[in-house]
Amino acid sequence: ISCMDDEKDFEFWTFQNKIAAEAGSGPWLPHQIAVTLTDSDGDVRIENCEQIKESSGVKYDLVSKVSFVKNAQKGGHLVAQIRVGSLYRSKKSKEDAGKEGWYLFNDFSVCPIDKDDPVQFESWQLPCHLCYSVSNLADRYDSEISLALESSYLKPNPINSAPFYSAVHPLETDEFPTIVAMDSEFVTLRAQESELHLDGTQAMVKPSQVSPARITVIRGDPPYEGDPFIDDHIAHSEHVVDYMTKYSGIEPGDLDSAVSKKQLTTLKKCYLKLRCLFDRGVRIVGHGLKKDLTVINIDVAPEQKLDTVELFHLPGQRYLSLRFMAWYFLGLHIQKMEHDSVEDAKTALKLYRKYEQLKNDASVDFRAALERLYKAGRQHNWTVPA
Repeated sequence: ISCMDDEKDFEFWTFQNKIAAEAGSGPWLPHQIAVTLTDSDGDVRIENCEQIKESSGVKYDLVSKVSFVKNAQKGGHLVAQIRVGSLYRSKKSKEDAGKEGWYLFNDFSVCPIDKDDPVQFESWQLPCHLCYSVSNLADRYDSEISLALESSYLKPNPINSAPFYSAVHPLETDEFPTIVAMDSEFVTLRAQESELHLDGTQAMVKPSQVSPARITVIRGDPPYEGDPFIDDHIAHSEHVVDYMTKYSGIEPGDLDSAVSKKQLTTLKKCYLKLRCLFDRGVRIVGHGLKKDLTVINIDVAPEQKLDTVELFHLPGQRYLSLRFMAWYFLGLHIQKMEHDSVEDAKTALKLYRKYEQLKNDASVDFRAALERLYKAGRQHNWTVPA
């Protein structure tokens, strides 16, 4: 439903809302409506389900509202109030109590709101669009994805003509892993925007926008344990403001299909490769998986994630770097110059194997082993000795 074409439309909405408030009948805009076709000419009758007992019409629920928030200095911006489905809600907290799944999306800020907020209208908030959806629509259809992607998605599919990267060993026809290790590198597409207050403090206006630049997946099963079968550089058409070369190993030009000497693919193709793995229940090892998977924008079941940053973490203490734990547990010196996703994925897998060894050894007190790790970290100021 389009709410506003001009100022007169806004006067209509606010006037109706004012009448409803004065009458004590609650918000004028209903959470649920019933729509009935009254005759063959296509005329319809719309009823407020909160004011009638029964109706033969099809029921629709309010699921979202887009509003324009006025701002005299900056002109204003759009916000969305959306009723999130139960499949996507996290465990309810005290803050969420009584919200019934309604959330406010205001730029990068997302917070739960009261269920009556979307049906209220204020002078500073101009309604633009309302969306009603057929009631209990999710209950009428099976929305579960039962068909996994074909394994053919895992084959190399570069979009440029760079020489084949010999270190990559594609999966054999009859091979499918049960456990893998992954690491990702990122570049910055937009720098963080902040504003300086009069008291000298800074407040973030917009967060930085980072994007996947390289995704590596290695085997975790013998006999080819540690061999990479995915090592994709992601082509970017957007302007990259910071390649973060020291941390990513990505150089200017690496992501440009016209000049890159790396094998490039699209983010969508790489995403489908990961989806193919995770939909089949493959377990994934990595260091800092939560951040990587969030930026890639892919959801993985908790029981499939084996994050070494969590496995070797003492509650209430700081999280430790991959570089430090590789030195402490494995005697390895990694990331001497730049990060390399193949090296980091292999190191994470070795750390997971060390975790399994410590947990399965009845003579080892695992918590005591973690306490020794943290003691060494404090002694060396959390850095690897030269």
